[in-house]
Amino acid sequence: MTPDASSLTPTGSSMQSISVQTANGTSMPVTWQGILSTKNFSVPDVVHVPQLAMQLISVGQLADHGCRVIFDDMTCLVEDLQTRQVLGTDRRCRDHQGLYILD
Repeated sequence: MTPDASSLTPTGSSMQSISVQTANGTSMPVTWQGILSTKNFSVPDVVHVPQLAMQLISVGQLADHGCRVIFDDMTCLVEDLQTRQVLGTDRRCRDHQGLYILD
C-alpha cells in the first residue's frame, strides 16, 4: 500500500468501493491498483491509499514473488530467492514504533 500515486504504474480500473482497515480501526479508501517499481525489483498488485502516512509493504506479497525477507533486531534484508541478489535493505527505526524503513 502506498499514499504516493506517482510511485505506481496503473494496471487496472478504479477501486472506489474497496477500503483497508488500519490497526486502530480506521477505514481508508483504496483508489486504484498498480505496480510499484524500484531500481532492483517490482511488486505487482500494490494499492493506492491516499490517506496512509507512509508506504507499507507486505512480506507475504514479497515471498509470493520469489523473495526471501530476513529480519534481525536492527535490519531487514530482501533477497531474490533464485539469484541470492540483495534487492533491498531496511533499518529499524525506533522513532516509527519499531517499523523497518526500506532504503
